[in-house]
Amino acid sequence: IIVDGHVDLPYRLHHKMEDVSVQTQGGDFDYVRAKKGGLSAPFMSIYVPADLQKKKGFSKALADSLIDMVETLTKQHPDKFAIAKSPDDIERNFKKGLISFPMGMENGSPVESNLANLKHFYDRGVRYITLCHGEDNFICDTSYDTCYDRPLFLCLWWRT
Repeated sequence: IIVDGHVDLPYRLHHKMEDVSVQTQGGDFDYVRAKKGGLSAPFMSIYVPADLQKKKGFSKALADSLIDMVETLTKQHPDKFAIAKSPDDIERNFKKGLISFPMGMENGSPVESNLANLKHFYDRGVRYITLCHGEDNFICDTSYDTCYDRPLFLCLWWRT
């Protein structure tokens, strides 16, 4: 079983939908190349740009939309793809010849300062969330965002 911890497929398809159940011209992932390379479980990156956090609800809405897209791919191609929420799911799918789609979230802004959203995304299948990406957010600072002149590191909201 080969796992890739980060594949940007959902955000790629958000910008340009294409059928990844067959070989594609662009992008870094499709079924044909994954099978040829022995990839069993590419973590679908639920990437949300940090600038969406400026309008309440936008980050969460995009994250939910990207998760919907991953779920739709597995429903449209149940002979090729399956959601995986655990290592057992990955093993079971592997034995069936399916490529597993575990999910991880790149940038924690969709949590939107609401701990209930952590459970929401867990229930939807997200198994890891990076704190931030290219810009500071309500969770923490990045190492290279120059928008703010403050050493926040881990925001007070998460320290309680």
